[in-house]
Amino acid sequence: MSKRFNIWLLVLVAVLVSRFIGMAFFPFADTTEPRYAEIARLMAETGDWITPWFEP
Repeated sequence: MSKRFNIWLLVLVAVLVSRFIGMAFFPFADTTEPRYAEIARLMAETGDWITPWFEP
């Protein structure tokens, strides 16, 4: 293998490793979307379109 290929391979491995490490610190799914959906459901259920509230 050439030296240039080895450098590109090392860069690729470094990028992939840093990407996988970064994925460990972020959740798989956003946790705010279900909360907003529940707030909208409660607003529709109670008919109170002025005051959004959430009961976990």
